[in-house]
Amino acid sequence: MKRKKLSEKQHQNMTLSRKRQSSKEAIEFEALLRAHQNRFLLCESLTSGEVFQIHNNKRFQAVVGDKVLLSGPDLENLKLSEILPRRNLLERLNQRQRAPLAANIDLACMVFACQPEGWPQVLAQYRCYLKVLKIPHIVIINKIDIGLPGSQWCERLKELEHFSGDKVFYISAHTREGIAELEQELTQKTAIFLGPSGTGKSSLLKTMLGENSIKVGELSQSERGTHTTSVTQYYPLASGGLIDSPGVRQFSLEQLSLPQLLEGFEDFKVAQCRFHDCEHILSQGCAVPCAIEGGFVGPRRYEDYLFLKKKFEI
Repeated sequence: MKRKKLSEKQHQNMTLSRKRQSSKEAIEFEALLRAHQNRFLLCESLTSGEVFQIHNNKRFQAVVGDKVLLSGPDLENLKLSEILPRRNLLERLNQRQRAPLAANIDLACMVFACQPEGWPQVLAQYRCYLKVLKIPHIVIINKIDIGLPGSQWCERLKELEHFSGDKVFYISAHTREGIAELEQELTQKTAIFLGPSGTGKSSLLKTMLGENSIKVGELSQSERGTHTTSVTQYYPLASGGLIDSPGVRQFSLEQLSLPQLLEGFEDFKVAQCRFHDCEHILSQGCAVPCAIEGGFVGPRRYEDYLFLKKKFEI
């Protein structure tokens, strides 16, 4: 007897039925992606705390900090089957391609140093990106054991605190001065350090992690021997956690649009400029210059705005 040909709809129903049956038989649970190194991912079960090493399915573009769904026929054959919804995503902003770096960040710590003294406009630029990405932030001035920032830096930092409400921490990773206050700020948060090179981010991470140290000893033999900084990893603290990523250390700052730039200068809103799309530069009737004269907008904040606007040719 000739077998009746199934319709496309019947094929779809049978396939769906098989998938449902398979999913009932498979192990499935949520996990935190703790380490990411090319071929392997290290995931920690959110219920048992058990750690599993799985092959990296690059189709998903999973990053450290992601909450993921692991599934498989047994615990020895798990795979990443889904990335759960993210609260936020730290990524390089590039018009051609966006490279994800870390996810579900509670606090981005912008690390600068007294020596070499930072460039204030770089701080303003980092703030813009974090505002666009909707990631809360604080400012850390490291290496205060060798001196305090110069007067220009200090004035800009004071303006950030006064006009934008930013928290600024003055610390020394070497002497641990100010570390206790910083640890209090990081309580029950997943934090990440970013900033220019030479600001002591690695030293600060080692100080914060203590005995945990910055090393990866949990990946497979085939991955060992790779330089530690090639690994992005989540490190648990007594309360909270830190993400260390070489991609963040080399965090490239790309093009900004005018709306994105203005997100980083939210303190301009106090001027209540009546022009919705005002560039706040030599615009007749613009309220920002009056707000500066009245002490409602910081003059150095405005200098940074002009610098970035010119830099990106907005």
